[in-house]
Amino acid sequence: MSGMTATAALPASDALLHPHWYRVAALQPRLRGHVRVQRQTTRGERWMLLTDGNTQRTHRLDHAAWAFVGRCTGERTVQQLWDTLLDTEGDDAPTQGEVIALLTHLQQVGLLQAGIDSPATEPDWAPPRPRALVSAANPLYFQVTLGDPSALVRRLERALHPLLQPALLVAWALGVGLAGLGALADWPALSAHARHWLGHPHHLGLLWAVYPVMKLLHEAAHALAIHRFGGEVRAFGLTMMLFTPVPHVDARAAGAFIGRGERLLVSLAGIMAELAMAAGAFVVWQHTQNGLLHDVAFVVMFLGAVSSLLVNGNPLLRMDGYHAFCDALDLPNLAARSRRWWLRVGSGLVNGAAHAAPAPLCAPGERGWLIAYAPLSWLYRAGLSWMVVRWLGGVHAGLGLAAAAVLGGWMLGGPLLALWQQLQAPRLAEAVRRVAMVRVALIGAAGLALFALWPLPHAATVQGVVWLPESAWIRPQTEGLVAAAQTPSGQRVQAGQTVLALANDPLSTRRTALEEQRIGLQARRYDTLVRDPGQSAALQQQITALHAQRQQLDAELAGLAVRAPLSGTLVLDDAHRLGGRWLRRGDTLGHVRPDDNRTVQVVLPHGDAVLVQQALQGITLRRVDQPDTPLTARLRTATLPSATRRLPARSLGDLGGGGITTDPADPQGLTSRDPVTVLELVSDQPLGERVGSRVWVRLSFTPQPAAWQLGRWLRQTFLGEFQARE
Repeated sequence: MSGMTATAALPASDALLHPHWYRVAALQPRLRGHVRVQRQTTRGERWMLLTDGNTQRTHRLDHAAWAFVGRCTGERTVQQLWDTLLDTEGDDAPTQGEVIALLTHLQQVGLLQAGIDSPATEPDWAPPRPRALVSAANPLYFQVTLGDPSALVRRLERALHPLLQPALLVAWALGVGLAGLGALADWPALSAHARHWLGHPHHLGLLWAVYPVMKLLHEAAHALAIHRFGGEVRAFGLTMMLFTPVPHVDARAAGAFIGRGERLLVSLAGIMAELAMAAGAFVVWQHTQNGLLHDVAFVVMFLGAVSSLLVNGNPLLRMDGYHAFCDALDLPNLAARSRRWWLRVGSGLVNGAAHAAPAPLCAPGERGWLIAYAPLSWLYRAGLSWMVVRWLGGVHAGLGLAAAAVLGGWMLGGPLLALWQQLQAPRLAEAVRRVAMVRVALIGAAGLALFALWPLPHAATVQGVVWLPESAWIRPQTEGLVAAAQTPSGQRVQAGQTVLALANDPLSTRRTALEEQRIGLQARRYDTLVRDPGQSAALQQQITALHAQRQQLDAELAGLAVRAPLSGTLVLDDAHRLGGRWLRRGDTLGHVRPDDNRTVQVVLPHGDAVLVQQALQGITLRRVDQPDTPLTARLRTATLPSATRRLPARSLGDLGGGGITTDPADPQGLTSRDPVTVLELVSDQPLGERVGSRVWVRLSFTPQPAAWQLGRWLRQTFLGEFQARE
């Protein structure tokens, strides 16, 4: 849906007279015949809506602007109208410059016929047109209008009129609500399916094919809602977004609806249609097996839910959620007015307060929204653009770099272009412009210096788990059958104490056979000691070899006694099931928990391991159960381990609630998708008995300038993300 409601008012001007007044004083302006006038109340204030019958675009006029425009009937001149306002309004009457600016703006948007043709009379506050050129030149996003769908929509609305009733809202709410509860119940299966398949070329192709169809139904819902409430849709077209054709309709007619509920339903109609499609697709996905229909249902469900909530329904983007948000809170044209508020701040900073851009209209309670919206919207769009860049970079590095260049220029170029136009405004005197240029240069140089040279705190926060030293784990040195548990689990043991006895009859038999064979060889050696010294020496070598084998068997037999590696509390896994089990060498049976366990294992991206080795300054721990108590720690060894993909605990991976993305092919959630480094830390204070509990670890590095930190982060991200998926 595309639409806009513009707000027009008399811009502030201190001088009562204007040097170009003679150009407009004799004109007889009048509203064009296709303009429809309506009243609207917003935040307790009355506004006049001027709706262009051709474009369906709606413009709001405040009381001061309407006091002049309402008298424009084509019978009186601008001079006469202004004289009348001076007589009736007194000191509140508009200045000549304000009248010229208002006339020029209304003529530019096609609402007023005034005959103004001199560019010198253009207002300084008019919206910058070059931005439209930037948008049109953006290869990742541009629009094409195809025609007028009003006749088709009118016939469709008549056919569906029996269904477009309040009962449909109740049915929609019940259906979407039940599907949402079902999705929450099946969330593990849904998330696992998404992680495993969404990056697959097959599903990417389905996403590309299904998205335009869903958006066509989405826009049809907007059009039906507009016609249902008496409006008309006059334009239909395609938006090329990331090389994907996306249908759109011109929904400007909704801005002329007096009822707030009607405007809200028009804004939300597309989101409601997508959520309904997602709900139906969820039912199909649940009741189908693997195949094309199953995959299409999942794609429809993903697009209908995720795109509606993150993109289309988000009020920080100028889409359906934004229009619904503005209508719900009576904040018309919030995005444009918020940008103008910040443009005034920026122009006042560089031009001086006396030459700042005009402030936007601000009704009671709107100031906070005007201050907050533009920065929050910019940050969200920046984050969304970064996600797009990462996704395209994962497909092909060239696409990612091109998208980064275009979206980066779009995000940064727009505000800078608006500020530059303020510097070039004709109303600024040359002396003021020179001072402003100097200020911009000084501010830019200071910002670059701080960005490139000023050291900032540099740290990384990662997750870890309370762990045990390697020496605390109980592992049998010899395979065997559990004969008896010498010490029950939970008891205190001393280092070297036997906790489990194993039996291995084949080992004992081999030991007996070796001993008998050694005795026999020893007897033969005595017989040949005098008769045949050469044979005696050969027998001695065999006896020595048998002796070595016997010592090896003795060591293995001694290993049948499983002993506590250190002093502490014995913890055996499945102690009640150990009886009669055959254990292999190296099996983990449990551990001995030290009285003052201080070991933590931390997982961090492998790219940060170099920083740990070169620039680490300190380590701080915070246990999840005691977040207000910071603890200091140190590395157990100065030598860092090599990269691995094996996590020490499932709780560190995303399947266990951690932050490390794991390989979907590993159902245990112990294999990370990207290489990681596992560090073993030693806390300066005991960590308690909860082995396996999470801790937050802050690694503090040598302070570095923001430019260095940003460059390093970008290098790591580009190297890690900008590679073709296999």
